[in-house]
Amino acid sequence: PKERTKSSCQGFSRKETYPMNPVIEMKHVKKAYDQNTIIEDLNVSIDPGEFVTIVGSSGCGKTTFLKMINGLILPTAGGIFL
Repeated sequence: PKERTKSSCQGFSRKETYPMNPVIEMKHVKKAYDQNTIIEDLNVSIDPGEFVTIVGSSGCGKTTFLKMINGLILPTAGGIFL
């Protein structure tokens, strides 16, 4: 179980431990076009409340990653769980 801080309007916070399921999880995701592999064996888990930044050079697969999450393209292998 992960700890998550819960805030209240009185200005204090307390930690509660409870299981958190990821809102997005990618397991062993691969994307290839013909012989050109864009993403190979990607594993990502994003928990509720997390902020994620995707940074990389041109052509490294950032847009492909996002398009697979929103279902515009399908992975060649692996699974995406929302």
